[in-house]
Amino acid sequence: MNKRRIAFTLAEVLITLGIIGVVAAMTLPALIQKNNNKVVETRLAKFYTTFNQAIQLAEVEFGDKKDWYLDTGGVDLYDEGKPIEGSAKIDIWFQKYFSRFIVIKKQVNTSGTIRYYLSDGSAFQFGNDDLVNSSRGVVFFCRES
Repeated sequence: MNKRRIAFTLAEVLITLGIIGVVAAMTLPALIQKNNNKVVETRLAKFYTTFNQAIQLAEVEFGDKKDWYLDTGGVDLYDEGKPIEGSAKIDIWFQKYFSRFIVIKKQVNTSGTIRYYLSDGSAFQFGNDDLVNSSRGVVFFCRES
């Protein structure tokens, strides 16, 4: 009796594994990017909801938001030009209207620019780096940096 074993050769197995590896290498970055995009979208949606709820709660307490205008520009400086902690007008404005309604994990003050960090690791600040002391526009950061 002639028994012949049917099996794959080592070369066939290695070629198959190589093809699987190439396909995985081509699809994995797209999957990772898709996941990262979903994380950003989710955090941004959560931030948007949190901020809108804070605005609505603040309007109940302080009246219509159009009447909240304060001079939000500028920061007081020491003689050597360094900002005085707690003197940023935009932070004073934020503390008055929103601090009770948005849970801040930590805040970092760098040269008068205050970045507020939320519990999910995202953060926001008012204005961009050039206009931070004169703008109430909000800049959102998805990850702690």
